[in-house]
Amino acid sequence: MEIQNSTTANADASREYYEGMTAVRRRIVRPLVIITLVAFFLQQVLTNFTSVLDGFAADGLSWAYLYAFALFFLVVVLTTVYKRAMDKVEDELRPAHLDETAAHYEDWTEWEKHEAQLEAELADEEKSHAESRAHGTVDETPTQHDKETRP
Repeated sequence: MEIQNSTTANADASREYYEGMTAVRRRIVRPLVIITLVAFFLQQVLTNFTSVLDGFAADGLSWAYLYAFALFFLVVVLTTVYKRAMDKVEDELRPAHLDETAAHYEDWTEWEKHEAQLEAELADEEKSHAESRAHGTVDETPTQHDKETRP
């Protein structure tokens, strides 16, 4: 019964976390998207319908080219702003059980590494047994895998 209550509480906490993250993400993304769209379409309007960007900033370098190059840096800056804001929000809203789950996952990956190592050792032992059988000398000592899998 306690496990079910804990699971329900964790599910509720996770739902609140993701709903909160979604709401905050929308509040952060909207102005960033508006800034990006305004900057992009302003370039199109200024380039195609006015002569504002027709001049040269330097020899062979037009204002239109500089504006387009600046759009790249604008996107990099806005992406950095978004990432920093979301990292801060994620740290504030993160429920405690997610850290426990992450710790459990790390244990699980350690077990997978150990299991892969055991399988590699087993393959090596089987290869050496096959070579022994081919030479007529069979060693019947239990393998490391047999030792760990037997009760």
